[in-house]
Amino acid sequence: MCLGSVSAFAVGAPSEKAPFNKVEQANEKTVGGQVLDENGEPVIGATVTVKGTKTAVVTDIDGKFSFKVPAGSTLVVTYLGYADKEVAATGTGMTINMAQDEKTLDEVVVTALGIKRSEKALSYNVQQLGNEDLTTVKSTNFMNSLAGKVAGVNINASSAGMGGATRVVMRGPKSINQSNSALYVVDGVPINNRNKIIDLLADPEVTISTAGLNGVGVILKKGGTMGDVYSYTDFARDREGNIALDASGNVIRKTLSNPKYLGSVLPKGNIGFSNEFSWKGINLGFLLTARLGGIVMSQTQAIMDYYGVSKTSVAARENGGIPVNTGLVPAEKYYAVVGGDNPIWSEYTYSATNVRLQEAHISYDVPKKWLAGLDLSLGLTANNLWMIYCKAPFDPESTASTGTFYQALDYFMQPSLRSLGFNVKLKF
Repeated sequence: MCLGSVSAFAVGAPSEKAPFNKVEQANEKTVGGQVLDENGEPVIGATVTVKGTKTAVVTDIDGKFSFKVPAGSTLVVTYLGYADKEVAATGTGMTINMAQDEKTLDEVVVTALGIKRSEKALSYNVQQLGNEDLTTVKSTNFMNSLAGKVAGVNINASSAGMGGATRVVMRGPKSINQSNSALYVVDGVPINNRNKIIDLLADPEVTISTAGLNGVGVILKKGGTMGDVYSYTDFARDREGNIALDASGNVIRKTLSNPKYLGSVLPKGNIGFSNEFSWKGINLGFLLTARLGGIVMSQTQAIMDYYGVSKTSVAARENGGIPVNTGLVPAEKYYAVVGGDNPIWSEYTYSATNVRLQEAHISYDVPKKWLAGLDLSLGLTANNLWMIYCKAPFDPESTASTGTFYQALDYFMQPSLRSLGFNVKLKF
């Protein structure tokens, strides 16, 4: 027993001595190189591990790596979607070529934002639908085809009339005063996409939505944008270009085989200008905002004209009718064809350009000597104070939605409001 104790002590003691560590460090060397894929492109984020240990590094943006390893080590290179690669650690100029693993690729999820992960590694739910899932029972609206096929997604199918857009709401927290509609991302590009359309895969044009309205739609055309709006209805005209009338003197409308371009709901630009002035304790500031370009449409105006309760229809009746060609058409006959739920949209499309005094404030710093050293400030603030320029019959910023559906549409929206506020600041 005594000899066993001495033997155990003699063997264990050198492991804590510095000379043993120096020998171990002397056997380490620096290795490095570059990891490439089948096309010779650098593999970013590949893991290079010393086989049999937990020592590892990750390749940088150029696919390169460098670290110290024990002499004679074997390196294992791994990357999602590629077969593991084992190579001998030879030096600092190594080139490691990776090959795709077809079996592993079947387990990889590539999201619309370009994130590539194994499905179990993602922190959120992933669901995939194939072509057969959407074409077994066909629908005129693509989004309606998703109903009942995606867990946690509530799809309210469109109807044939007003409000025909499909509403998609996903599970999770909801907002009271903001849009709860789903965000669509296509190949990493969130919709609404303002970029110019470079090319379409098959047809020269594709209708992607009806914007929830009869007779108007968003159509993708080469050279256009996602905000372009076209109308399928217009006045019928004779050979001279005059509006056609029937035997009763009513205007005639027609459905267009080649939709009429109304404009884009996207502004050409937004401008803001602010400034502040101070003089003898009086502080004055303001903010001017402007939206330049784009169009808006008013379903409200069309319906009120149809029922004869708008200012425009009242004025038309008082003036004896609506001027058409060289004569007058009674207001009730004119708006029965032009207005309503399915109007001639060119008559209810307006420029969205507007300039407004968005905010103004004034305050006064009361001299401290008046209040025995107290710091008192009185202020007055006003928001949405003055619409300086606007041709639309409603506030262009108060539309039904800023999303893909109902964008730029006024459908009995609440009028924009002015607000006034008074504040008192007192420091002791």
